[in-house]
Amino acid sequence: MSCLLTEHTHVQMLRALLQLFYQPMLRMGFFQQAELDTIFPSLEDLLDVHSVFLESLKKRREENGFIIKHIGDLLLAAV
Repeated sequence: MSCLLTEHTHVQMLRALLQLFYQPMLRMGFFQQAELDTIFPSLEDLLDVHSVFLESLKKRREENGFIIKHIGDLLLAAV
């Protein structure tokens, strides 16, 4: 359960960075797109990858009686 909880928290933090900082800073013109991409490198890509991985973990947990024993294949599939 701890890997699922950790990943869930990580996805929430990435979403918060995107929604509370990156997008408002871009929208309000505080920074140029290139500057934000330097401050938050690959933020949207990271959010996508980790969201896919989180969903894979949830599916694995449901399929295996709520116990996740192996995640290596899920990590490789997420990238």
